[in-house]
Amino acid sequence: MTDPRVVHYWDDDQEIGWWFQDHKEEVGFSFFSGSVVWDSYLLFDAEATWTEIPQPLESFGFTVLADKDELAQALDQIFEASG
Repeated sequence: MTDPRVVHYWDDDQEIGWWFQDHKEEVGFSFFSGSVVWDSYLLFDAEATWTEIPQPLESFGFTVLADKDELAQALDQIFEASG
């Protein structure tokens, strides 16, 4: 995405994906069956905190394209609640 409001981060070693794989039960998406979490979205409430484990998880999906309708619906709900 080419927009000055967008920030891209790249994790060559997939450290974030492996961290979420190792902590998926604590975060709240234990049904994920892949090896490393990637091409997925995790949405957290505006009141969410991340101390040891980010919580509460509002919505999770993978792949992003396959679950784009669920992602849009979850974002609508978050924006409605905060707005």
